[in-house]
Amino acid sequence: MTAYNETAVTLAASAARGTSGTGTAVDLGVCTMARLVLACSAVSGTGSPTLTVTVQTSPDQLAWTTATAFTARTTVGTQEINVAGCSRYVRAIWTIAGTGPSFTFGVSGSAFVVYCSPTDLYGLAIPQRALADITADTMARAIKSASEDLDGRFNRRYTFPLVSWSTELTQHAAELAAFTCLTTRGTSLDGQDWDVLKDIRDSARSWAKGVGNKSIDPPGIVDSTATVDEAGPVMYTNTKRGWGT
Repeated sequence: MTAYNETAVTLAASAARGTSGTGTAVDLGVCTMARLVLACSAVSGTGSPTLTVTVQTSPDQLAWTTATAFTARTTVGTQEINVAGCSRYVRAIWTIAGTGPSFTFGVSGSAFVVYCSPTDLYGLAIPQRALADITADTMARAIKSASEDLDGRFNRRYTFPLVSWSTELTQHAAELAAFTCLTTRGTSLDGQDWDVLKDIRDSARSWAKGVGNKSIDPPGIVDSTATVDEAGPVMYTNTKRGWGT
């Protein structure tokens, strides 16, 4: 069973493989974050057989860039990674080395709708240097948490998942995610700076609450029922009958 904004993805079905290869591209639609698991259930061969799996992303399936990579495997086991900032398409590529190697493995997981990317955190929320020691996995988890935090405050208004949204929503998601990153790591901010950070967090949550109760109507937000008007009540009248003056 998947969550309200979650899509199951398989980048490589579990199978025995002895040579390097590339998986089929998967269309994530509006999802830009993925939680992926590399599950390796069997290894054989000599000469230190090694499996290296990389996840690539592309907006058009023409130019591919590396999104993340699993730790190289020499034994059976699993590894989970979280990656945010994906383009529309993702795929897995694997390199198998050794003498007569064989790895039985698969790469699968879930894709999620989130409202900001890692670059949005230091583009819209806080300076990049403040996140210098935050891992990509931690940042992705914070982005997912921030998006769900906002969803929970306006979920009575929209049908999820959202299919498009405003820059304002992106900024508030980035602010919440940045706050989570810093509190997870721990921070040496003095009292005044810490108060500012908390004010930014509280402002983002207050904004989302206002969206939920329709006191704030941000442009550009489209949910999964685009033909339904969630902006507020609509009044219709019959044709004017000409009664009175």
